[in-house]
Amino acid sequence: MTFFGASGGRYRYIFHMIAQQRKNSRAAPGARRWSALLACLAGPALASDQVYKSIDADGHVVYSDRASTPAAEKTDIHVNRPDAAEVAQYAKEQQILKAEDDQRRKQFAAEAADAQKKSQAEHARETQCENARSRNDAIQGGRRIYSNDADGNRVYLSGADAETKREEARQAVAAACGS
Repeated sequence: MTFFGASGGRYRYIFHMIAQQRKNSRAAPGARRWSALLACLAGPALASDQVYKSIDADGHVVYSDRASTPAAEKTDIHVNRPDAAEVAQYAKEQQILKAEDDQRRKQFAAEAADAQKKSQAEHARETQCENARSRNDAIQGGRRIYSNDADGNRVYLSGADAETKREEARQAVAAACGS
């Protein structure tokens, strides 16, 4: 819908004014309903400049561009053409608001991506810490320490070499877990 069209600008201005009225006032629910119904019926109502007010079988007030009952009350609507400068200012404000919303969405997406990266890094660090502690517990458990040779056979380490492996396991826990 174009903003400056012969009828498009008029409708958009009416919708804007209704939205401002609803936002700025704490009107009764009936007045809010009137604003909502006027917004829904603004196209046909503005074309004929008249609306009909009637009450349906459930007691609800109904506004329409056609009389639903012979007792429907006819109401004239007077629409003032908006000032061109006012319309241009409104369009500019909407453009600025849209740009600000887009910027906030981009910032939120970037923050969410950063949080996900941090979460993944934290999970990887916790996994490394858990693996280092498990290896350290196995080495410190009092069993004999061994390594596998090229043929896959176990080669048991001597006392000094075993103590070096135990110290390496403790240092790996300190490096992975920070303690």
